[in-house]
Parts: sequence; C-alpha cells; structure tokens
Amino acid sequence: MAEPQSNANRHDRLERGDIPRFGDDFIPNLVSQSLGPALESIRFAPYPDVPLSGNGTFFLKALEHERDLRPRFVLAIEDVDHLALSVGATTSDLRLSVSARSRHLKRHLPLKDWRLDAIPDVWYPTPLELRDLQSLSELSFIVTIRVDAAIPELKRRGLEHGQVLSRREFLVKKPTKSSSLSLERKSYPVGHLSGMALSNEYARRIVLESRQFGQCPLVLSSHIEVVGGAYEVWNTQHADEVVERLTPMKDELLGEERSISKDQKFDRAACRIIHQGLKLPLNLAAEDGFWRWLAVDKFYQIIEARHNRTSEHAGLGNFGIDSSADYGRLKILWLRADIVYDAENDDPYHLSDRLSPTDFWESGIIRHQYGWAPNLARALVGFQYPDPDSGKGTLHLTHENGIRMLYKRLRQLHTTVAFEYLDDSQLFDLLTRLSERLERG
Repeated sequence: MAEPQSNANRHDRLERGDIPRFGDDFIPNLVSQSLGPALESIRFAPYPDVPLSGNGTFFLKALEHERDLRPRFVLAIEDVDHLALSVGATTSDLRLSVSARSRHLKRHLPLKDWRLDAIPDVWYPTPLELRDLQSLSELSFIVTIRVDAAIPELKRRGLEHGQVLSRREFLVKKPTKSSSLSLERKSYPVGHLSGMALSNEYARRIVLESRQFGQCPLVLSSHIEVVGGAYEVWNTQHADEVVERLTPMKDELLGEERSISKDQKFDRAACRIIHQGLKLPLNLAAEDGFWRWLAVDKFYQIIEARHNRTSEHAGLGNFGIDSSADYGRLKILWLRADIVYDAENDDPYHLSDRLSPTDFWESGIIRHQYGWAPNLARALVGFQYPDPDSGKGTLHLTHENGIRMLYKRLRQLHTTVAFEYLDDSQLFDLLTRLSERLERG
C-alpha cells in the first residue's frame, strides 16, 4: 500500500504529469487529506440565536414566530489554490455547492454554488431560496466540493463533471425521545406543524375494527391531532373534492374486470388529480400522520378498490399503517407527480402522466436519494418511457440485468456525483452510458 504523499511530492508529480486516475493508487487518501479537512472548518447554525457549530445535527424550534429556519454558514476555507492543486485542478475547475434535502418530501434542491476562489466568508440563504423547504419535520443542508466542468485534463485523471470530491451534511430535525434531555439543556423544543394526523396505533385499530363489522372506518374528531394553530391553514374540502373526482374512475377501472393495464391507467390519472387537487402546504405533505389520516378518513374506499386485487382487503401498508408513510399508496401517487413536476412545460404533469408501472416509481425513484434530484428523476422518466402512451420501457423492467441494474449503478454513482447540478443533455448522456449492454425492454 502506497504511503500518503507530501504536498511537495504531490506537486512534483503533477508537474511531471504522472498523477494517476482518480480512485487509483493513493488518490483517495490525497482527496480526503486535502479536501476533507477544508469542509470540516465550516460552521453552521439554523437560527440566529443558536451558536455556530461544526456539529452535524440541530433541532427544530416550536415557537410560532421562530419556526422558519434562518440558517447561516461560515464558509471560510484557507489556501484554496493549494487545495485545487492537490487534485490536479485549478480553483476555476472546482466549485463549492450548498443544497438542501428533505427525506420526507423526497426533494433534493440546489441552493447556491461558487467557484472555489470566490467563496464568501459568510452566507445566509434568503427566504426566497428556502421558500419550498420551510416548516418541514427534517431537513439536511449538504455542502460539497465538486468538479465544475468536463475538462479533458481532469477527465484523464478520472475527474468527471459533477464529481463530488468532499461532502458535509448538517441535519435539522425534530428531536427524538432519546435526545430530550440534551434538548432541554439547549432549550430547543420540539417543532409542531399545522394539520390533522392519526397515530399508527389508532389508525390500525379503527381500520381492523371497521373491517370486522363490515363498515367504513369512523375517525372521531377526538382522536385527530390538530397541531400548530393557524400557521398554514389547509381546507379539508380539497380532499373531499379529489375523492369526488376519483370515484367515477375507480368505478370504471377498478371494478370486477381488473387488469394491470387498468391499474396503470388509474394511477397515471390519479397522481395528477391528487397533486393538483389537494393543494398541500409542504409542512403537511412531510407529515406521516397526516397521510395516515387522509388515507383512512378520506381515501379509504379509493385505496381499498385500488389495492385489493389478490385479497379481500388492501394491505395496511397501503394506508401508511405498520410501515413508513413514505410508501403509503396515497403519498406515492402524490410524490409521483411532485418529484417530476415540470413547471417550465405547458403541461407540468406530462412526465408523471406517462403510462408506467408503480414499481418503476417506487423502486426506481422514490426509494432512493438519487431520485430526489428533480432533474435526474425527470431525465430517468423520459429515458425509460420516451413514448408517453405505450407503456414500453427502454430497459427491461424485471430482468436482473435490465433497469434494476441501472438503479444499482445510479445508487453507486450518487455517492460521488452531484446529479442536481447536471443539465438535461449531461444526464441523458450519463443514463445512456450507464445503460450500455443492459437488457432492453
């Protein structure tokens, strides 16, 4: 195993032109030694009255007037010329980027990036930059140093455009019971969000009891948790209107003569109606209990009809019960429309509307962090289903060397490539290259 090289020796090797490809020999040590400590010097705080810290985890507040995050970063990094040279680049070849990721909403959004020689000492995201990310129950801020462009000299060393050389994450979340003592000492109380929610235990009990007596679930108002006051009021009538629109489709497509094709037709139309009609504020969309309440109290008959093909009743997981609400079927349909929503297209739902199986959306996009970058998710849908109405995929859906292998390659690449900073043509080229020699559909 090669010994770590000194900076002087590293510079000599660069001058001679014999630096090996990124990832070979001792290059991983080189990167971690040079760029890792640079990001360790970054300090972060989610609120103005919270001390700056290099600690990776912070907690949401509960006070109504202080709920919105107002983060600040101290980004002072010394000797950026030397840092770039240590991997054979210049400061104009590399960029420092900040993005935000919501696990509950499956969103990964770029916020800001700078050339390595133009980083400000202090940076405050503006309220406009955070407008889609406020009042969520968990949010990560991710700072990366990445390669800025497809520069031939860097490509010869294995440094592709978008490649992440170093990454740090700051997590802001609701506290858990195990952290309550430390929270008490730090005076960071739990954040509450507006809306209605059902606990997993109560939702499970009323669904099973109602099935036992052959009735629809009766959700008593005394069992609904209403939290957060009037911070962002949502009208429950939106849900009633969506159910009214979906019911004729349910009766037409989900009756006795069921088929996979009819299920897919229902899903492609339903995701648009649900996303468009619910008009959800994001703080509610991020809440597991809210989706359980919606599924049990408002959409019970719709979910029963859609997911009881092989048994008398739909599985409880379809209601977000006894499983992560991320995979409750109502939320999956909402996420299908939300992740690939294309505001620049005349029809912003043109991608979620493509005839495609639920497994593609759940296994290929929603379950994996790479799919939370909206630009990659949109590119993947367009790549796999170029014809919006045929349902025929570019890669084989179930073959082990078909699209499932592409998912695996994207997962592996996600740790080293910032997909959210690649443009459409770069993403299409990437998907084409990763799909070489895979089984076609």
